[in-house]
Amino acid sequence: EDTANFATFNPLFKGVNASPTMQAANLEMNAPSTATWFNGVSSIFANTGKWYAEYTLVSGTLTSVMISIANSDYRADNFPGGTGANGYSYVSNTGNKFYNNTGAGVAYGATFTTSDVIGVAMDLDAATLTYYKNGVSQGTAFTGIDTTKYWTFVVASGNSSVIAFNAGQRPFAYTPP
Repeated sequence: EDTANFATFNPLFKGVNASPTMQAANLEMNAPSTATWFNGVSSIFANTGKWYAEYTLVSGTLTSVMISIANSDYRADNFPGGTGANGYSYVSNTGNKFYNNTGAGVAYGATFTTSDVIGVAMDLDAATLTYYKNGVSQGTAFTGIDTTKYWTFVVASGNSSVIAFNAGQRPFAYTPP
């Protein structure tokens, strides 16, 4: 029996326009089909150490999902790294990466869709962020993360989807880096 504390989606985090439904003991975000972005925010923040989590795109119309980290200044009225500041993101339909309002993003990795597992390795000791698609590194996405701030895992979806989150409370699909 594992008695450690593991991050889940924080059910108390409410979006400005709308909030998704959390299910499966706050390990799945169910975003309904609307024009609003829905955000699932982790329950634990850190500014040191090495952290890893996986997202599995369970179902839905996954044309635009952002797997992200955001700092404690993040507001739910936008998605981290895209139109808002305070975050870094990797986007499903383009494979682009975004950082603090960088517009259309920059080419980065492979696109991803239903049943893909996206790993996020947040190394706050080295101030880097690396994403993995089905266990394959997409390369270091970002360096120079501001470790004077506290960071957490975030997923954002702009369409109907169910996204599962695993921060170690069950076996990872792929070996963490």
